[in-house]
Amino acid sequence: MIPKKNLPKKNKPWIFKAKIDDFELLNDTLLECVEGLPSEGYSGVTKVDHRHNKNGKPIYFDLLFNAVCPHLKQLAIANRLKEPKRSDIEISMWFQQYQNNSFFNWHTHNQTYAMVYFCELPYGGQVTTEMVDVWQKELFAVDAEVGDMIVFPAFIPHRSPPNTTHERKTVFSANINFKNAMVDVELIDTGVDLFCKV
Repeated sequence: MIPKKNLPKKNKPWIFKAKIDDFELLNDTLLECVEGLPSEGYSGVTKVDHRHNKNGKPIYFDLLFNAVCPHLKQLAIANRLKEPKRSDIEISMWFQQYQNNSFFNWHTHNQTYAMVYFCELPYGGQVTTEMVDVWQKELFAVDAEVGDMIVFPAFIPHRSPPNTTHERKTVFSANINFKNAMVDVELIDTGVDLFCKV
């Protein structure tokens, strides 16, 4: 069954979006990594490893971090920060899989940024991530496809809506902070608008 399009598909200026290079190969490897992991259901999610990763990095950590790190540096620059060293990017990550009727309800994160990497999306991206635009008082669905990563302020309410299809959705999520963040005064003075990369 193809899901109904309930919310408009949009991107907002405060959502940083980028396409990962060679995402097909990356996705195949990521899915192999999580295939054999224990099945841990959590709050409506079919499979997640969030609780297993509190005391250590998941097996796919370096693979995914290497792929997203250049874009996270761009995000920092877009926010008028000096380009961070790799060691200054604090990131914790986990994966979530959603089969038919599974979901994750509205929530926020207690970090600076939240990230979602879309590894598998049913029906060409009809079941992505839904958000609340707290400034415009608007609900919307992120316009994204497989291979896209989005990063947004972690206080933004968001959810994975019910997967009403019979295709699996797989995302990799992360909390992100920049240590030793230094404001780049010269970049602020230029007034260049770099934030939303679509």
